Amino acid sequence: MSWEIWLDEGRGESYRSYGNIGFFCNTADVCFGPVFYVDSCFDKGEFYEMWEKAGFTDPRKKDSNFESHAYRIVTLMGYDNNIQATMRVFNHGKLVYEETRKECYATLSFFLFHDKVKSQSEEDFDMICALMEDCENDMKVRLLTDPDEKTTFMECIYESEPLGHDFNIRIEMEWEVLED
Repeated sequence: MSWEIWLDEGRGESYRSYGNIGFFCNTADVCFGPVFYVDSCFDKGEFYEMWEKAGFTDPRKKDSNFESHAYRIVTLMGYDNNIQATMRVFNHGKLVYEETRKECYATLSFFLFHDKVKSQSEEDFDMICALMEDCENDMKVRLLTDPDEKTTFMECIYESEPLGHDFNIRIEMEWEVLED
């Protein structure tokens, strides 16, 4: 990677809980782009991981739209519970499980071993867990890449008969990035 994030954690007593970040090219030692105001929990490693997970391009490229990508990541980072998400699990059209959570990006996850999910057959339980995990992962990528912060809906459906088990499992997820 030929670019990095610089972090200025502030000076003096009054600035210890806030800092600034920006981009710089580490091959030419040149800063570029906007400066963002962040709190003390900012983690450069987490920023890089989220940038890579979203598949964003090199911010030095003119067409990268990196300012809005960086703002999106900075908004989702940290420990503010600013995402509200709901997951619904259906098996053969019947609602089996529904949960709404308000979490931060790093901790947003749904509990796979809820009693109603565990009470399904072993095959259904395994498939539900796999689909729930897929939906969560897709949601986290779309939270990073979708600039529209209004509620988004996604579903994963698996229907199969040739496997010796009649799967008809549907996972629905919707989420919203909440305003401050």
